[in-house]
Amino acid sequence: VLMPPKNLVQTAIDAGYNVLAAGLVAAGLDDDLQGAGPFTVFAPTDAAFNAAGITAANIGDTPGLAEILLYHVIQGNVTSGDLSTTDVATLNSQTIAIDASALTVNGISIAAPFDVEATNGTIHTIDGVLIPAFDLVTSAQFYGYNTLAAAVIEANLVDALQATGPFTVFAPTDAAFAAAGITPANVSSVDNLANILLYHVTSGNVTSADLTTGEVEMLSGKFAAVDATALTIDGAGIVSPFDVKATNGTIHTIDAVILPAKNIVEAAEATSDLSILYSLLEKYPAVVDALSDETGTFTVFAPTKAEFVELL
Repeated sequence: VLMPPKNLVQTAIDAGYNVLAAGLVAAGLDDDLQGAGPFTVFAPTDAAFNAAGITAANIGDTPGLAEILLYHVIQGNVTSGDLSTTDVATLNSQTIAIDASALTVNGISIAAPFDVEATNGTIHTIDGVLIPAFDLVTSAQFYGYNTLAAAVIEANLVDALQATGPFTVFAPTDAAFAAAGITPANVSSVDNLANILLYHVTSGNVTSADLTTGEVEMLSGKFAAVDATALTIDGAGIVSPFDVKATNGTIHTIDAVILPAKNIVEAAEATSDLSILYSLLEKYPAVVDALSDETGTFTVFAPTKAEFVELL
């Protein structure tokens, strides 16, 4: 019995690309790939997805899912006989590198079955998952910087760190955040959260090879000290993985949370015993501006709350 031809999504289901099919549905791309096309899909096997920790049951929770799936699709009906060694644009507007001699895409093998025909294109099987570059926020989520991602969302910095940039993020591991008493569950209670996070970000795309010893201005406006020889920033180790590429910058992993030094006014504000001094400073904006100057050096003999009370 001759079966009627089917589109790419229906063909993927029938051919046993179960995780891929589940992902297309979860990402809302199933309608797109049932359309006119034609498209060529480099389809990871279920085993390839599973090796990346992705199953039909959890694929909907994968950060950047639509970007990942569209990175496996190119325009046109490209059969195995049509493959040529070149970089090809994918539907997520990035490129993949095809090696027609080695039969690989981004170094991942194109394996049988290939040339699986559909009414609107062709499917080739690959034995790994192609991972595109994501923006910095999605990269943090995808690569397991869970506390950092949760904190960025809580501090309303998502739009800022998805902007063009480029930016370089020194990203504490979840263990580093936990050692500082910060977890995804309690980020909402962290004082000065946005400034802490911005102290981990600098402008520019600074790779590990570009690091130089000296002070680097962070997006918080304060300066962090980089030691390129020891591979540290403010004493926190810059550890593997580093040079995690994003579409708008780079992520380096660090093994501790770095905290910006407080100027005199900020220190008074944060110290309960100096609360009266701080309330008095607030009445004199010019004094606040002077004592907040990061380039100045000052010594303040600060009466405590109790000493102020004795005067009243």
